[in-house]
Amino acid sequence: MILARCMSVGVLLTVLIFASHAAADEVSNHAASPSKPMAAKRKSEIGIASYYHATLRAMRTASGERYDPKKMTAAHQRLPLGTWVRVTRLRSGHSVVVKINDRLPPRSRAIIDLSTAAARKLGMIKMGVVKVRLEAVDKPSDAIE
Repeated sequence: MILARCMSVGVLLTVLIFASHAAADEVSNHAASPSKPMAAKRKSEIGIASYYHATLRAMRTASGERYDPKKMTAAHQRLPLGTWVRVTRLRSGHSVVVKINDRLPPRSRAIIDLSTAAARKLGMIKMGVVKVRLEAVDKPSDAIE
């Protein structure tokens, strides 16, 4: 009797977990739909940018580098580590060039997570998130690695 109840509870929990994951996937797919993936030809993407808080200083990134809020770096889900990207704030037209050295979490609503220095140059510190366009670019001649 106890075993049967435990199995029933286990089955119920499995169904609930599966249903909640399916619902979360649907919500994240709808939330991500405004983002346009970078196409091979035009290499641009539009979506929301967020930024790393300075308190994450010295944490290891996916590339193995330590996060430095003063450097022009960013996290992206799919772009190869080491890719240089121009990030343009759509409302103001201001742009910065950053190096991808980290990964976003799989369910992030943002398409890029910028360093504090990059966020400051785009004027997004107070807002926290802004709409941007990303374009893959060649390494800038004045880039410091």
